[in-house]
Amino acid sequence: MSRDISNISEEVERVRHELEHRKRSRTALERSKIHIDHNIDQARVTLDRALQVARRAQDDVQEAQKAFDEAMRRMRAADQSMEQIADEELELANQLRDLSHEMSRLPKDELKNTNNSNVINGRRFN
Repeated sequence: MSRDISNISEEVERVRHELEHRKRSRTALERSKIHIDHNIDQARVTLDRALQVARRAQDDVQEAQKAFDEAMRRMRAADQSMEQIADEELELANQLRDLSHEMSRLPKDELKNTNNSNVINGRRFN
């Protein structure tokens, strides 16, 4: 019977020791959980900041795209205006060439005649 008491006492001691060990393990796990929760919170804050930066960057990209599109629209309008001006210049140059050719065929004394209403300062107008 004393052996049974001894075995029971040993078993009680072993269980107490195991219980103490588990208690320390639980406390350590609770501390770890607190650290993990803190790390998760920090990660959420960092993620929120990164998302805000990404949204701002996306807004900046959209604004830059709008500015680029507007600049390209203006560039195309300027190109069209320049083409129109070039066409008008070509037309005027052709008219000037034709007028010069006409003037070269006129008799010299007609260009000098100031009484002719079609001639002003040596240029003929019809």
